[in-house]
Amino acid sequence: MNVFNKENLSIVGKKLIAKTLNEFHYEGLTKPSIIAEDKNGWSTLQVKLGHKIYTYKGKKRIYGNYVVDPNSITLFQDGKTQEFSDILQLCLDIADELKISDFTKAYFIEEMNSTIMADLHLLQSSQNVATSRVAQMTYEEIEGEIEAHPWVIFNKGRKGFSYSDYLKYAPESKSKINLFWIAIKKDHANYAGDENNSYETLINEELSKNEIENFNNILKDKQLDPAQYMFMPVHPWQWDNMIVSHFNMAIANNDLVPLDYGKDNYLAQQSIRTLSNISDNNKRFVKTCMTIFNTAVWRGLPKKRILLAPDLSTWLKNLIGKDEFIAGECGLGLMSECAGIQLDQDYYFQIQKAPYQFKEMLGITWREPMSNILREGERALPLSSLIHVGFDNTPVVKCIIESSGLSVKEWTKKFHEAMLYPLLHTLVKYGLVFSPHGQNAVIVLKDNIPTRMIIKDFADDVHISIDGYKQMYKDFPAIAKGTILESPPEVLIHFIQTTLFICHYRYLSDILDRYMDFSEKDFFASVRETILSYQQKFPELKNKMALYNFFESHHVKVALNKVRLVTQGYKDDAERPEPAINELVENPLVEKRDTLAHEL
Repeated sequence: MNVFNKENLSIVGKKLIAKTLNEFHYEGLTKPSIIAEDKNGWSTLQVKLGHKIYTYKGKKRIYGNYVVDPNSITLFQDGKTQEFSDILQLCLDIADELKISDFTKAYFIEEMNSTIMADLHLLQSSQNVATSRVAQMTYEEIEGEIEAHPWVIFNKGRKGFSYSDYLKYAPESKSKINLFWIAIKKDHANYAGDENNSYETLINEELSKNEIENFNNILKDKQLDPAQYMFMPVHPWQWDNMIVSHFNMAIANNDLVPLDYGKDNYLAQQSIRTLSNISDNNKRFVKTCMTIFNTAVWRGLPKKRILLAPDLSTWLKNLIGKDEFIAGECGLGLMSECAGIQLDQDYYFQIQKAPYQFKEMLGITWREPMSNILREGERALPLSSLIHVGFDNTPVVKCIIESSGLSVKEWTKKFHEAMLYPLLHTLVKYGLVFSPHGQNAVIVLKDNIPTRMIIKDFADDVHISIDGYKQMYKDFPAIAKGTILESPPEVLIHFIQTTLFICHYRYLSDILDRYMDFSEKDFFASVRETILSYQQKFPELKNKMALYNFFESHHVKVALNKVRLVTQGYKDDAERPEPAINELVENPLVEKRDTLAHEL
């Protein structure tokens, strides 16, 4: 338990305070005053919360937020100034200023406590791993090194986890996980698979002959016919904490039969519920249900999306595969969600407005493995890994660029082309947008040079626009209609402006500026040039491009922390919460002539 000591707590506390002051300022939850500025671009800022004054140094960034120096934070109280590292007290002081209810405050502090505990473990483990080593890790390994959501301050809340659960199942614990297998009676189960993943094919590839024989014998010992059942894995946490208690009648009636732990070892990805098979990397990733509350929602799987995923994946692969630019020049990889099984808890489904967590407890989605998509000489990294800064104060992206043989400017240009060309083309030509945040988007490197992108999590995060694209969607899967969200073009563009630019590029550009002397202005100038380059490649799509104005002076500003603290709190509703919309934010892609042209 040497993880828990004052020195580590001070480091973690200061880092979380710096993040909180940065993100809360960005979202308008705090209103700091600038009291001094130095010649290097750093400002001294103050936040007054009741009778307390917090002072810190921050550097203004291109989206208006201030990155904060963790070692500059002081508190003035009762006539005294002192260094400050108590993140929980700062959270309470901000909550009091915002007049947040005591109910919300208590759960806020609970999530922050869990985040502190996880960050203490991350700090301890990172001290023994050089960033240069992290930068060379495989996709599966690096998931255990990175620090979860960069924007949400309570990003490891994991409500529902005990400490022993944390040690067994958190990605940063890097513990091997064995899935628990159950049998579900076929007339109670819902199965969906693409043309290459019938139930029989999938199970024979995911389980060994000995495991299948063992499971069949367990059923036969209960005088049950294996032909009447389907096998499916569940996360061991979900089995222990949810399935036995909520599906006890199904177990008693032999509609659900517990079997045994599988032999394969898995590692948790950053989402916790999605697992990578490390016994055989040619086997599928599994996305499981885990009724824990983390970051923004309960981490179950909705029935409609489990059953939709294979058809949607097939439709997308056919669409993309026929497009010479996306499939050929861009080489966009799609990580198919190839199969899924789901079982209702009948009684909760009879309650129309039951909290959604009760309707998302038992299901599984199998996802195509990374090995199916990578070509010779390539390796894949989660996009989020590029903004990881190690204990040695070295960013992963710095190690990658320095070993690529390219300048920062050249590497960044390659990166933007790999990311933006396919995203822009699916948006402009097809009225379709993915959600390319740090977990969903995967950057592919060859000799540490970005070459292309892989995208995943279609059923949850694909949005389409019917406006101007009706002919395109005449063969859209029937099951997708009413489940996949249809939005106008001005909403679709937000998934690139917010999910990619603000949720990822905001941090990446800051790191390149502070660690590699490549300015934010130059970074976003390169983004702009990539968009203009794309537009020049496809003059025939000019009318479609007019639907998506990437060069407006301002665009929508979303707030994530505000949802939990102000707009939603910790209410347990029938639907998942929506992000809060703040005032507009200045668009860093705009040059002065764009604004003048717009005014004229």
